[in-house]
Amino acid sequence: MFPKQIEEKLHMFGKETYVILKGKEQTELKEKRQEGKVNLTYTAQGDTLILLSPENHVLSYLDGQKKGATACADVFVYKFICESGKWELHIIEFKKTVNLDTIGKSRWQFTMGIFLYKIK
Repeated sequence: MFPKQIEEKLHMFGKETYVILKGKEQTELKEKRQEGKVNLTYTAQGDTLILLSPENHVLSYLDGQKKGATACADVFVYKFICESGKWELHIIEFKKTVNLDTIGKSRWQFTMGIFLYKIK
């Protein structure tokens, strides 16, 4: 069961921007860009909140004119740990290949994802 304050805040987002899963439920996570197209089946291990395409839905208040300001990883997965009452964050960035040309961009996407996590 998600904390009540989390459920209340989720109503501010559109239903297509997040997924809520209970233990052993599954969802498909997808990269939509053709150059990195991938599908991943995610199986929850307890209460899980998944934010889809966070750069399109939760980073819009950042200065989009600043280069890389809205760059972000593809998916944020928050897993609720009942014993401690804390959330465990997993940041997922889909890449078809990782090489010297793409690693810098990926590093920046993780940096912006962590920045978003810290300001919430």
